[in-house]
Amino acid sequence: MLTFSCSSGNYLDIMTQSCRPCPAGQYSLGGGSRFEEFYTLPPGFSVENFDPSSMRLDDTTPAQIEACPPE
Repeated sequence: MLTFSCSSGNYLDIMTQSCRPCPAGQYSLGGGSRFEEFYTLPPGFSVENFDPSSMRLDDTTPAQIEACPPE
């Protein structure tokens, strides 16, 4: 059985089976840990919660309708 471990900031590309840098805006803790189900957050993980019912998406700007240009 082969095992792989990529360092922090890299992920394992399954197609090439090599470590590659994470895309901009994403991050990997490295070490090959995969968490699919847990009751407490694993070390190094955090979560942000928000109440969607408190979010209001009001737009007070009057709508503008523009005709499509003729083809």
